[in-house]
Amino acid sequence: SIEKCGADEAKKFTPIYEEVSKTSGDAVDTISQLVVGPDLKLAAVAARQIGGSWTVMTDGVEQATKRGEKFFSRGSAKRFIKALNQLPEGVARDLVKAAVFAATTNAMDVALFAALDAHPFPIIRQEGYQEVMRYGRLRVWPKVKTLVAGSDKELAAKALTGANNMGTYSPAEKEVLCPWLKTFLGL
Repeated sequence: SIEKCGADEAKKFTPIYEEVSKTSGDAVDTISQLVVGPDLKLAAVAARQIGGSWTVMTDGVEQATKRGEKFFSRGSAKRFIKALNQLPEGVARDLVKAAVFAATTNAMDVALFAALDAHPFPIIRQEGYQEVMRYGRLRVWPKVKTLVAGSDKELAAKALTGANNMGTYSPAEKEVLCPWLKTFLGL
């Protein structure tokens, strides 16, 4: 963890975060600026902040999204996508779920898919594609369907589980997804 680096970057994070947030006015936007900043240690702390908070934030974020509220700006989404391929594996892993959420809720699927497809670490691709249907719903299904039919079986399995992460299906989603999912059950 970053605390083991000896430079106490976690303590440096707070005043920098407070200074940046004065101009951005938004905590998530502030973190997105820090994860693409020139200081890799600070970027790691910022990514850990959003990743560590993600489990707690998820319910509130999903409810806000259902009400039509934007939780992540397009600018934050662009920075999170960019950061995925700039950060080391462990740090990118802290950020991937938030990056997927930010991108898919801002309909930035093409940019997200490009970043995930180009990512040098399979675990980032797998975790990213496991989450895309949760937020992108049927809009991203064609990409997921292609991945599931592909030759990378680990990626296919993770992408397929994304349909389960969607929660309750709408009638339109049931109509499309249920026949497709049944093919994997031999039904």
